[in-house]
Amino acid sequence: MSVSLVRAATRRPVLITGGAGFIGTNLAHRLLRAGRRVRIYDNLSRPGAKQNLRWLLAVHGSRVEAEQGDVRSTEQLRHGLTDIGTVFHPAAQVAVTTSLSDPSDDFAVNGGGTLNLLELIRETARHVGLVFTPTNKAYGPLEEIPFVASQRATVLPLVCAPSTRPVPSISIAPMAVQRAPPTNTFWIMRAATQSLRRCFG
Repeated sequence: MSVSLVRAATRRPVLITGGAGFIGTNLAHRLLRAGRRVRIYDNLSRPGAKQNLRWLLAVHGSRVEAEQGDVRSTEQLRHGLTDIGTVFHPAAQVAVTTSLSDPSDDFAVNGGGTLNLLELIRETARHVGLVFTPTNKAYGPLEEIPFVASQRATVLPLVCAPSTRPVPSISIAPMAVQRAPPTNTFWIMRAATQSLRRCFG
């Protein structure tokens, strides 16, 4: 990965799917404070999402772009990806009870929506970094990863699954990543327990 490609990606906006949710809002706030431009992509169906978006717009003004859309819609999502350098993807149907009562809709959002995003990123033929945020059930308790408390954030070694070999540490604050990943690197973030694993796709 060349330095010029990384710099080009950081000059482009960050897209956060489900960006008006709890994790997305905190992540957007952190990235905006760090000087990145952020595009929020959210269908605004969750309680509190509209209030979260209003708060981001009030605090950060024109550096926040808001686009109401659904990850199941390829046309809306394609438009949302225009000129994006990095994508954070926490958008999901997260209620376990809903997944049991309406599994088709659950799969359409979580499986189909993620596939739509991946295919559209490939369609751009650009180097686009992706951070995928799965449910906290995906990895279990992750008891093998030690946490080191600090006053400012939690510091932990990254482990590339399935290897247990540690790689350089990264510092993450509660529910938000302090820095965007390099382009062409696939990160898997478990924000619910402040755990992060780095894998290479």
